[in-house]
Amino acid sequence: MNCKKLRLFHVLILFLLLLVSSCSKGDDNIIAPENIPTTKLPILKLSANTNNAFINEEISFIVIDDKGNRIEDAKLYINEQSLPAKTFSSKTAATFKIYAQKAGYKTSNTIEIRFIEKDAVNAVVTGKWKFSPSSIESIFDFKEDMTFSFTQAGKVTKGKYLVQGNRVQMTAIDGDTKDEDYGIINISDYTPNLLNVEIITKGIFQKGQKGQLERLKDTEGEEGGNTGGDDDDDETATINLSMFYGEWRGYEENNSDYSLKMKFKGDKMEAEAKNMGKYNPVFLMLDDMRYYELHDSSTLLMTGKKSSIIYYFRVSNYNSNEIKGTLYLGSISSNNSTKIILRRK
Repeated sequence: MNCKKLRLFHVLILFLLLLVSSCSKGDDNIIAPENIPTTKLPILKLSANTNNAFINEEISFIVIDDKGNRIEDAKLYINEQSLPAKTFSSKTAATFKIYAQKAGYKTSNTIEIRFIEKDAVNAVVTGKWKFSPSSIESIFDFKEDMTFSFTQAGKVTKGKYLVQGNRVQMTAIDGDTKDEDYGIINISDYTPNLLNVEIITKGIFQKGQKGQLERLKDTEGEEGGNTGGDDDDDETATINLSMFYGEWRGYEENNSDYSLKMKFKGDKMEAEAKNMGKYNPVFLMLDDMRYYELHDSSTLLMTGKKSSIIYYFRVSNYNSNEIKGTLYLGSISSNNSTKIILRRK
């Protein structure tokens, strides 16, 4: 091998050594797994304290992440326009769509809120309602096209309805058969989400039944699902009856002394509750509570043994030893509620 070829060979060897060295030194250039870019962003969940309100009433919003933590600096958009605050009201009857955004998060679900004129009973009635008290689940669904469905014990009745003053007249329709005298609902008082009524229909309500229609939240068309959360009224958890079985002590929010005893007997669906002398107007009728059932997916309904008083306990969060939520006397309204924590004895 001549000198010229030998020099070329040495240069080639040196080049290969430098190449291997630069590659092996690459430990410093490897991207750590946690730094690899990803398209999986954390999720935002938007909710409102109500989806239906009268004009000029204020609706408030809360934004949380997928772990239930509040995201205070998320930006809200209403009908594609930036909303400068976490509350909103409207001077006119209208429907709005709202969502939340924040850098580094996936855009939230979109919720729809509706403002209704106080005298527009027809607009208030539109929606899905659950009647209480009733031994059989009774659901009315009044559509904007003036058709309705009434579901009771698995049986569905469909037809048309007409609102005249504070009276809802229902005509049942089955094919070519019409029953114009199928039923009426007389409304004595109402809010956007609660109607005080007397219902007279053929069947179980043929003798008339007084009670309340509570609006059921319609989540159709919304992204995302229920994430639980803290014990705010606008956050709920999905519950079942078995989670209540046993004996509990009840504590008012920010109070270390227990204020009530509660016992749920799973074999007989009986409940025992006792006010421990703490002055709270919501607790006044607790001693009469005897029976319980599910009111909806997040709310327990308790009824009295001697009186017609009822209680609602809407659950916001729970584990095997603690249940957080809001206790309502008579109706689900912030005017007659108190936040409590049940701790297993």
